[in-house]
Amino acid sequence: MTWKIQYIYKNFNNSVDISDECTIKQLKTKIITSITNEKINYIDLKLETDFPIREFGKLTIDSGIFPRHWDQRTISNLPNKLSDFTIEIIPVNNYNPNIKKRDKNRKYILPSHKYQKTEEKNKPVIKRTFDYDVDFPPLGSR
Repeated sequence: MTWKIQYIYKNFNNSVDISDECTIKQLKTKIITSITNEKINYIDLKLETDFPIREFGKLTIDSGIFPRHWDQRTISNLPNKLSDFTIEIIPVNNYNPNIKKRDKNRKYILPSHKYQKTEEKNKPVIKRTFDYDVDFPPLGSR
Protein backbone atom coordinates (compact mmCIF):
# COMPACT_ATOMS: atom_id res chain seq x y z
CA MET A 1 0.00 0.00 0.00
CA THR A 2 1.23 3.49 -0.78
CA TRP A 3 0.65 6.42 1.54
CA LYS A 4 0.34 10.03 0.49
CA ILE A 5 1.73 12.11 3.36
CA GLN A 6 0.92 15.84 3.18
CA TYR A 7 3.27 18.27 4.87
CA ILE A 8 3.78 22.02 5.35
CA TYR A 9 7.18 23.65 5.28
CA LYS A 10 7.40 27.46 5.48
CA ASN A 11 3.74 27.89 4.46
CA PHE A 12 4.14 25.70 1.35
CA ASN A 13 1.99 22.60 1.08
CA ASN A 14 3.51 19.53 -0.50
CA SER A 15 3.07 15.77 -0.40
CA VAL A 16 5.23 12.64 -0.53
CA ASP A 17 4.29 9.13 -1.62
CA ILE A 18 5.79 6.34 0.47
CA SER A 19 5.20 2.60 0.90
CA ASP A 20 4.18 0.66 4.02
CA GLU A 21 7.54 -1.04 4.48
CA CYS A 22 9.49 2.23 4.80
CA THR A 23 10.50 3.55 8.20
CA ILE A 24 9.72 7.00 9.56
CA LYS A 25 13.42 7.87 9.15
CA GLN A 26 13.15 7.05 5.44
CA LEU A 27 10.05 9.26 5.28
CA LYS A 28 12.04 12.09 6.87
CA THR A 29 14.92 11.69 4.41
CA LYS A 30 12.47 11.66 1.50
CA ILE A 31 10.93 14.90 2.77
CA ILE A 32 14.40 16.43 3.23
CA THR A 33 15.36 15.54 -0.34
CA SER A 34 12.09 17.02 -1.64
CA ILE A 35 13.03 20.36 -0.03
CA THR A 36 15.60 21.43 -2.60
CA ASN A 37 16.34 25.05 -1.74
CA GLU A 38 17.83 24.45 1.74
CA LYS A 39 20.36 22.15 3.36
CA ILE A 40 18.68 20.41 6.28
CA ASN A 41 20.32 17.64 8.31
CA TYR A 42 17.34 16.42 10.31
CA ILE A 43 13.67 17.27 10.75
CA ASP A 44 10.97 16.75 13.33
CA LEU A 45 7.40 15.98 12.34
CA LYS A 46 4.68 17.91 14.17
CA LEU A 47 1.00 17.10 14.03
CA GLU A 48 -1.78 19.32 15.39
CA THR A 49 -5.02 17.51 16.22
CA ASP A 50 -7.85 18.11 18.63
CA PHE A 51 -7.93 14.46 19.67
CA PRO A 52 -5.50 11.51 19.65
CA ILE A 53 -5.48 9.38 16.51
CA ARG A 54 -6.09 5.76 17.51
CA GLU A 55 -6.51 2.56 15.62
CA PHE A 56 -6.53 -0.98 16.97
CA GLY A 57 -3.05 -2.52 16.92
CA LYS A 58 -1.35 0.72 15.82
CA LEU A 59 0.60 3.48 17.56
CA THR A 60 -1.49 6.22 19.15
CA ILE A 61 -0.53 9.62 17.79
CA ASP A 62 -1.06 12.62 20.04
CA SER A 63 -0.87 16.26 19.09
CA GLY A 64 2.71 17.53 18.99
CA ILE A 65 6.11 16.38 17.75
CA PHE A 66 6.60 12.72 16.90
CA PRO A 67 9.05 11.07 19.32
CA ARG A 68 12.48 10.57 17.77
CA HIS A 69 12.69 6.97 18.88
CA TRP A 70 9.91 6.24 16.38
CA ASP A 71 12.43 6.70 13.55
CA GLN A 72 12.96 2.94 13.41
CA ARG A 73 9.22 2.16 13.22
CA THR A 74 7.62 1.33 9.90
CA ILE A 75 4.86 3.41 8.36
CA SER A 76 2.49 0.44 8.67
CA ASN A 77 2.62 0.90 12.50
CA LEU A 78 0.89 4.28 12.16
CA PRO A 79 -2.90 4.68 11.91
CA ASN A 80 -4.31 4.94 8.39
CA LYS A 81 -6.12 8.17 9.33
CA LEU A 82 -2.73 9.93 9.43
CA SER A 83 -2.87 10.48 5.66
CA ASP A 84 -5.91 12.74 6.20
CA PHE A 85 -3.87 15.23 8.28
CA THR A 86 -1.17 17.72 7.31
CA ILE A 87 2.18 17.38 9.10
CA GLU A 88 4.29 20.44 9.90
CA ILE A 89 8.04 20.14 9.25
CA ILE A 90 10.46 21.57 11.84
CA PRO A 91 14.13 21.66 10.73
CA VAL A 92 16.71 20.66 13.34
CA ASN A 93 20.28 21.83 12.75
CA ASN A 94 22.07 20.62 15.87
CA TYR A 95 20.72 17.06 16.03
CA ASN A 96 23.17 14.58 17.50
CA PRO A 97 21.89 11.04 17.78
CA ASN A 98 23.38 9.62 20.97
CA ILE A 99 23.63 6.07 19.76
CA LYS A 100 25.86 4.22 22.16
CA LYS A 101 27.05 0.77 21.27
CA ARG A 102 26.63 -1.68 24.05
CA ASP A 103 29.75 -3.24 25.52
CA LYS A 104 29.45 -7.01 25.20
CA ASN A 105 31.59 -7.62 28.29
CA ARG A 106 29.39 -5.43 30.46
CA LYS A 107 27.36 -7.36 33.01
CA TYR A 108 24.35 -6.31 34.98
CA ILE A 109 25.08 -5.47 38.62
CA LEU A 110 22.23 -5.42 41.07
CA PRO A 111 21.58 -1.98 42.55
CA SER A 112 22.08 -3.34 46.06
CA HIS A 113 25.59 -4.50 45.12
CA LYS A 114 26.45 -1.15 43.53
CA TYR A 115 25.67 0.75 46.71
CA GLN A 116 27.47 -1.72 48.97
CA LYS A 117 30.71 -1.36 47.05
CA THR A 118 30.63 2.44 47.02
CA GLU A 119 29.76 2.61 50.72
CA GLU A 120 32.59 0.26 51.60
CA LYS A 121 35.08 2.36 49.64
CA ASN A 122 33.97 5.61 51.24
CA LYS A 123 33.86 4.24 54.81
CA PRO A 124 36.96 5.19 56.83
CA VAL A 125 38.99 2.30 58.19
CA ILE A 126 39.09 2.32 62.00
CA LYS A 127 41.82 0.26 63.59
CA ARG A 128 40.70 -1.02 66.95
CA THR A 129 43.11 -1.71 69.74
CA PHE A 130 42.13 -3.49 72.90
CA ASP A 131 43.53 -3.36 76.38
CA TYR A 132 42.75 -6.87 77.49
CA ASP A 133 42.92 -6.08 81.20
CA VAL A 134 40.35 -3.24 80.94
CA ASP A 135 38.14 -4.40 78.07
CA PHE A 136 38.08 -8.09 78.99
CA PRO A 137 38.61 -8.45 82.74
CA PRO A 138 39.30 -11.96 84.00
CA LEU A 139 36.34 -13.90 85.36
CA GLY A 140 35.74 -13.58 89.05
CA SER A 141 37.74 -10.37 89.40
CA ARG A 142 34.85 -8.44 90.91
